[in-house]
Amino acid sequence: VLYISNQGGRIVQDTTREERFWNWFGSTIHWIYPLQIRRHAALWSKIVIYLSVAGLFSVLSGGIIGVLKLRIVKTFSGKFQSPYVGLMKWHHLIGLFSMIVIFAFTFSGLMSMEPWGLFSTSTSPTLQVARYTGSSDVSLELLPDPRELKDKGGVKEVQWKSISGESYMVAVRSLDHNEIDIVDDSGLSGQNSLAVKIIDAIPKLLPSADLTELGLISNYDNYYYSRHDSFRPLPIYRAKFNDDEGTWYHINSQTGEVINRLTKISRVQRWVYSALHNLDFSWLLSRPPLWYSVLTALSMIGLFFSITGIIIAWRRLR
Repeated sequence: VLYISNQGGRIVQDTTREERFWNWFGSTIHWIYPLQIRRHAALWSKIVIYLSVAGLFSVLSGGIIGVLKLRIVKTFSGKFQSPYVGLMKWHHLIGLFSMIVIFAFTFSGLMSMEPWGLFSTSTSPTLQVARYTGSSDVSLELLPDPRELKDKGGVKEVQWKSISGESYMVAVRSLDHNEIDIVDDSGLSGQNSLAVKIIDAIPKLLPSADLTELGLISNYDNYYYSRHDSFRPLPIYRAKFNDDEGTWYHINSQTGEVINRLTKISRVQRWVYSALHNLDFSWLLSRPPLWYSVLTALSMIGLFFSITGIIIAWRRLR
């Protein structure tokens, strides 16, 4: 099934029968995404937030009970045992082993919802980026016809951009965006000319603050990284300002495009949400097989623990 924009004609999404089937057991359950709920955004947000809060109370109370129920095998030996047998024992011991992980996962899921405005900022990046680009209207008539580039290595995509009001064209010649030509009103201008424009325009993002640090980043780190489903280009410029929000900007060095903005509060959210929820640690992300293995193992432990809880609850209700 293809979803195609009726304005631009671009394919915005494609799904297969298998993907649609497994999404009912994945994203639909995980994010509580039935259409009947999701179409009411405020209601959906409250449901997710308060279910997460209830989950945190459940983990805390279960953890406290689990610790109190431990029996000392021998005084001062440091050895403990569970008083339960069978499925209750499995639930008890696995719960003690995994309660920190489950608490972290539930807490970070709550933080992803930005509840009660915890991670809201006082300024919007829209006006800041507008000062950097200098214009919302790219002067296409000043640029060459993109069809003239068809013989230059096979152009796959053309993007029109602006920095400090000066329009230029980005001609992409590879699907991974590694081969790029920059074209302005004088023709092919190259990366060196674009770098000068970027560096000159960066202070305009926050003219009332000082640019304290500007570096060219060639490797991913804990604040700029890619996952298997979210590619980000390298190298990029990182600009740090000394404004009240401690703003950082990441800018694509090849195209001049502003990639994202990070403030003090969003960098905190990166740790309490992405790091705890997705294990987005740079040392782990740089080793994809290990990252997948750790996530899978922790998910399986959580699944088994949940199944034991469901069976015990059902038996008690019956």
